[in-house]
Amino acid sequence: MLTGKAGEYAVGFQDVLNIWSNSTTEYMPFQAAFPNNVWLLWLSGWESAPWMVKEVAMSYRRHNPGWKIHLLDSSNVKQYVDIPYIHNAQIGSHAKSDIIRLFLLAKHGGVWADATMLCFAPLDSWIHEGLMPAQFFMYHGRDGGKGPASWFLASSNTSYIIQKWKEATDDYWTKRKEMHDYFWMDELFQVLMRTDPLFLR
Repeated sequence: MLTGKAGEYAVGFQDVLNIWSNSTTEYMPFQAAFPNNVWLLWLSGWESAPWMVKEVAMSYRRHNPGWKIHLLDSSNVKQYVDIPYIHNAQIGSHAKSDIIRLFLLAKHGGVWADATMLCFAPLDSWIHEGLMPAQFFMYHGRDGGKGPASWFLASSNTSYIIQKWKEATDDYWTKRKEMHDYFWMDELFQVLMRTDPLFLR
């Protein structure tokens, strides 16, 4: 179980903008072993993104001056990852976002955050502790904490977990044109936990 600052920073929105805008930006020295990438996606384009979404991007820039904040949309994703089936018209926006996040982390590493998740504290102040020992961090999700919470993921590009999850995703979508269930990605994660001892460890 995580201790210290690694478990403290959950992000939300509502009336909390003053918290991060007035907070300190002190942080621990960046550890070069982990890629300093933050990946944020708004498929329809950042120029037309809602105010709330733009505030999220600003929050990551404010608290993480030594990190690369990548603002992705449908027009520039291909500059970072090549996903042959991503343009399948039957793959909806939600599923595309799920696929893209796994491919990005498997290739480049870094932090993925959904574009509605504010950053309240410097990543360097806790993320390195959170990544140990698997070079992967994720909050507990649905099903009583058994399922993944994929709205915030952190991983090195050498993590066994992210590589196997990405491979399972690739295999899943090369065999079908549409998802069988809204939580298809969660189910792949749970199958890997049940069947792959290294993934579970």
